[in-house]
Amino acid sequence: MNKLALIAITFACGPAFSAAPIQWGEPVQKKEDAVPTSAENAAAHALKAGDHAPEVGFKNADGEPVSLAPQLEQGPVVLIFYRGGWCPYCVKQLKQFEQDRGRIEAAGGRVIALSTEIPEFTGQTHAKAELGYPIYSDPGAVAARAFG
Repeated sequence: MNKLALIAITFACGPAFSAAPIQWGEPVQKKEDAVPTSAENAAAHALKAGDHAPEVGFKNADGEPVSLAPQLEQGPVVLIFYRGGWCPYCVKQLKQFEQDRGRIEAAGGRVIALSTEIPEFTGQTHAKAELGYPIYSDPGAVAARAFG
């Protein structure tokens, strides 16, 4: 597993997800195992610098699987979790990251955005917002939960 090489993880316009790490395709955890998603618990359960990045996957706009591990092997990643293209505040933040992308890439990083929306909608958001970085679908918030 890769050490967490993320420059930043941001939860755009929504609550932080808290749960034990789970793998791509595993069912969402049982209710009794859930960690409350309060602001206090979010920080306590989130990954820290030096922690291993969870082995999670997403889907691209065509519904094909994409894994985080090869992304991290290429260098640090700014991983954005956002609610969806229907959220104007989230789209505004995605556009802000597009404006900042040059500086992030100059520092050796890359930007990736994740939403629980279906792949078709992430593709629409990508095109509408004119983003130069990928947006992937995170069905069931599996990746978001794995990051705490």
